[in-house]
Amino acid sequence: MRATARLGEKEYRSKLEAQYALSLESFLQSGLIKSWRYEPITLKIATGSRYTPDFMVIDSTGAIELVEVKGWHRNIDASREKWKAAAALNHWARFTWATRSKDGGSWVHEHYD
Repeated sequence: MRATARLGEKEYRSKLEAQYALSLESFLQSGLIKSWRYEPITLKIATGSRYTPDFMVIDSTGAIELVEVKGWHRNIDASREKWKAAAALNHWARFTWATRSKDGGSWVHEHYD
């Protein structure tokens, strides 16, 4: 059974995802982004393989960003490979890998190029 975290009425798969949602809500309120959604789409990346990004963000210009929020876990390499495969196949969105900084105070973003 996976751990979940609750933030208001919404439930997230992890505390880290709930924390990221708080950041997105702050960006929304300040006008830095137009909208965001949690796990809104699933992308086919190969026969029988799918990838669901944690967040879809529409920035202030209308561009789409798909964000994967990760801490440490034993299958991190497999998750990263799925993220890269999805990014390579879907050029209509910017793919971002988000982790906490070492001091835990900010988010570190890596973009797929």
